[in-house]
Amino acid sequence: MARPVMSRVTVRHTGLSELDRAGAIIGRAVQNNPNVEKVFAGTYSRRPSALGEIYTAVLKQQQGKGIVLGAEVEGTLVGVVALVQPGRCRSGTMEKLSLMRTVQSLTSMEMALGWKKWQSAWAIRDPKDAHWHIGPFAVEPEYQRQGVGLALLQATCEHIDNYPAIAYVETDVPGTVKFFELSGFREVAEAAVMGLPNWFMVRPRQR
Repeated sequence: MARPVMSRVTVRHTGLSELDRAGAIIGRAVQNNPNVEKVFAGTYSRRPSALGEIYTAVLKQQQGKGIVLGAEVEGTLVGVVALVQPGRCRSGTMEKLSLMRTVQSLTSMEMALGWKKWQSAWAIRDPKDAHWHIGPFAVEPEYQRQGVGLALLQATCEHIDNYPAIAYVETDVPGTVKFFELSGFREVAEAAVMGLPNWFMVRPRQR
C-alpha cells in the first residue's frame, strides 16, 4: 500500500516555467480516461507525451485567465489544477483554433475534430451564472490516492471562497464525482458526450 503523503504536500501557485511539467502530469494522469480513449484511440504508445503537450497549451491559456495551482511533495511537482476566473472561461475563436492546431500537429485531423466535439459538448453546459471553472485537475499516477488530490481540492476551495462565486467542474470519471462531493460540489447533470456518460457539478457560493 502506498504511504499517505498529504502531510508533506505543499500547494502553491505554479509559474509559467513549470507548465511543461504540469502538462506532462495531466497527460499521464488522464491517458486512460474515457473521453481521452474515445478521442485518441489507437495512439496509446505516444498518447501520454502528446497529451502532455496539448495540456501544456491548455494551461498556458488558462493561466492567462486565472491561476494554476501545483501540489508539491519534497520539492517535486506531483499535482496540478487550473482555476479560471468568473466570466472568463469561454474560449475565444483564436484560442480554440490554436488548440485545434496543436492537437492536429500532435495527432491527426480526425482526432482534432474529436477534441473539438468533446470540448464543445462541455462548453455548451457551462452555467450561465458567473463561476469559477475548475480543470484540468490531475495528480501524478504514482501519487494518487495518497492525499495529494485532496490537498489540491482544499486549496482550490479556499481560494474560491476568498473571491466568492459558484464553482463548476466536468468529469468523465465516475469516482471523481464522489471526490468532488467531499468539498461541497453536487451533481447538476449527467449527459452522454460522444456516447459516454459525463457528469457536471456545481459548488454553491460559500457565505
